[in-house]
Amino acid sequence: MEIAKANLKEAIELYADIWGIDDVERTIGDPELAKVEVAV
Repeated sequence: MEIAKANLKEAIELYADIWGIDDVERTIGDPELAKVEVAV
């Protein structure tokens, strides 16, 4: 679970770096939960 949290944090940071923090603040809405299955 810690690896997933670290990956999500990195993804958000990269998004903010690429698109700018103003865009991030504008596109964040209410959180949604979704079940996802990933084959490895």
